[in-house]
Order: sequence, then structure tokens, then C-alpha cells
Amino acid sequence: MNKQHKNNQYKQAILVLLVSSLLLLPGYVKATENDSHEAVNRTKKEFVFDHYWSPYFSAPFLISTRNFLSEAEDVLYNRSTYTVWGRMGSSAFNLIINSSLYIINHEVYGHGFRIRSFEQFEVGGYWFIPFIGGATGSFVLGDTTEDQWLLKSIAGIEANNVLAQEILFKGFKNPSWDSRMYDLFWSALCDTPRYIWRTSLSEKKGNSPGNDIMHYINGINDKHDSDKMTLDMLGRASLVFLANPIFYVSLYSLGSYLITGKDSIAIPHFKLGEVAYMPLVRMGLTPFGIMYYIDNYIGHGDSTFLVSINTGASPFYSSAYGGGKVKTDQLFAYKNYALDVEGNVWCQPKLQLQLDQPLENKNYWGGLVGIHNKVKIFGLFSLHASVLYKTAGFVEGVVAREGFMLRGGFSLDY
Repeated sequence: MNKQHKNNQYKQAILVLLVSSLLLLPGYVKATENDSHEAVNRTKKEFVFDHYWSPYFSAPFLISTRNFLSEAEDVLYNRSTYTVWGRMGSSAFNLIINSSLYIINHEVYGHGFRIRSFEQFEVGGYWFIPFIGGATGSFVLGDTTEDQWLLKSIAGIEANNVLAQEILFKGFKNPSWDSRMYDLFWSALCDTPRYIWRTSLSEKKGNSPGNDIMHYINGINDKHDSDKMTLDMLGRASLVFLANPIFYVSLYSLGSYLITGKDSIAIPHFKLGEVAYMPLVRMGLTPFGIMYYIDNYIGHGDSTFLVSINTGASPFYSSAYGGGKVKTDQLFAYKNYALDVEGNVWCQPKLQLQLDQPLENKNYWGGLVGIHNKVKIFGLFSLHASVLYKTAGFVEGVVAREGFMLRGGFSLDY
């Protein structure tokens, strides 16, 4: 098993290296004012609801909140005319706002979501402090499995993975963002590596933080009666985040605004004819071990496509696991109606959601399918309705068990 795991690690390292080389090519294309990749910024405020208040409920809500606050600041204070002191004050204010948004997402719609999705748990309350962190309390109401605790432990960073993905997916048709949206995206994207690096630093200083990362490491090792999952292993895996140009563009956008007042930075992407393309590599945690993702964002006119491939290898299993995802935005539109689809397929170990389920060194196939509908009722107001079905298995931001899921809401498009 160890030899097989090392082979899988080597294959993944080669894959990440190839993709990283592609991402770091100096010739990537920046959008311009005349770029056919949607030259005019579009503002859409979406509010989508589901039963458990999942990350797919919170992401559009938090993005819309960010947009509302940015528009309010622009109207009330004309941000473009600020002096350097005004830009510093505005940036400090928006950093506090964005820190609050991603921490709330981590706690309420990450940990809180997973707790709400299991009848064996109940939310006990939340607290958070901007830039510091937060906590989610819970009550245990019945017998639980190790996988349920693992899902609860990783749910916070999982929710911010979804938020970062949705910011880029919904905003990819806009050629440029301002520093406020870049900062929220960066904060959500970096929740995973920041948490891992901060935990590693605490360990090196002789502290033993009882946080989500250590709960995950201890939990997955206890599940397999082993000590093969380590903090160093997570630290090495998290370095893939540094391979993304948008990681650095997000940081640059804040400095650019503070120093020059320029507050519109192009999203780094390649241009292939009329098609805009940007890959993003990242890692995530699953109840089975580390997972690597290659998210491919493809834009053409008003339409955006997300094609994601993921793979992982764990010292606890002899075979690699992984899958793929396809999601569309504005796939088909006719008059006042728009249709989008979503599909996900995976081959992964079975989740232990019941105490009597055995632990197996074996992968199983599963999947998710969904249809998203949008109908414009009048003017700027549209209604949304989605129906999804999935088999039991792990998907970021989605309930673990098998069944139908309904989402509904509305949007303001202007």
C-alpha cells in the first residue's frame, strides 16, 4: 500500500507541476476595454435558499452583500476621488467587512451547515472576531461516526472553497474586478492554506492548537488506527495555491489602489479566439484524505462554464480517488427563460454515515445531476428554481447523503 501511495503521490506531483508551469507562463492574456469577453461589468444580486443553509446558499448572498456595500460606498463617497488617506481608510473598512464575511461563511455556512445536515448534531451557537477567527458550538444528540466528525471539522474551509469558486464562476464574464472583490476572493481562496500554515507555525512554536486542522488529522488517523496523516503532508499539498496568477493579482490589486488609486484590475486569463479561459489549481480536504482540484473557467459571451477535475491519494487506501464536475451559467436563454445544468461524477471510498457500515479499501462510483431554471418576471427581477439529485458521497458544500435537493430564490439583474 505504501509503494502504491508513493506512486500516486509522484503522479499527482507531476500533474501539479505541469499545470503550474502552464499557469506561470509570462504570456497570459489580460482583459482589455475592448475584449469580447464581456467588456461591460454586469451586476447581478442573487439570493438562493436551500433547506440546510449550505455554502451554495451563502455564496450568492455574500457576493451580493459585497456588491451592495461597494455600490453604496461608490454612490455616497465617490471612492475614485479619495486621497491616499481616504484610500487607506476605505481599504481598512473593506478589509474588516471581507474578513467578517469569510469568517461568517466558515462558521455559519460551513460548520453550521454540516451540523444542520446531520440529525445527530445541533448547533449550539457562534462567535467570531474579524482577522482573528471564530468558533461554532454544537450538541451531540445521538451516536455519531468518524466520518461525520471529519465532515464537521473540514466544513469551514470547505465552505470558503465554494465561495471562492462561486465568486470566480459568477464573476468571470466581467473583465476586471476592483480591490474589494479581489480581497474577498483571496480571503476565501486562502482559507485552507492560511489555516494549515498558521497551525504549522503554532506547532513549531511548541503550541498544540485544538483547531479544525488538528481535529481533521487526529480524526482521520483515529479512523484508520494510524498516524500516517501529518501536518507536514498538508503543508506540502497546500503549496499548490501559490501556482495561481490570480493569487498574486488579488494581492496586487490592494497595493495598486492604495498607491495609485487605480481600482480596476483585469482577471488573468488566456484568450483563444472568442473564448476566455483560466485554470486554477487548489487542494482540499476530504474524509478520505487530500484532494487536488483543477478548476477550468471558460467564458464565451454571456456564458460561463466550469469544468473541474479532482484527484487524490491517501496512505490509508491502495487506490487513488477522484472525479469531475461540469457547471454552466447562461447555457441556454430564450426570451425571459434561462436554463443551466450541473453534473458531478466521482469514484471514491464509501462514506461511513452509519455505525454499522464497514470500513473498506475500495472505491465506489457516484454522481450528482441538477437543473437550474431562471424566469424573468418583470424588469430587473427574476425567480430561480433548481432541482438536484445525488448519491451518497462527498462533494464540497453538498449534503453527504443520497437524495433530492431543492433550491429557490430570486435575483436583481442590472
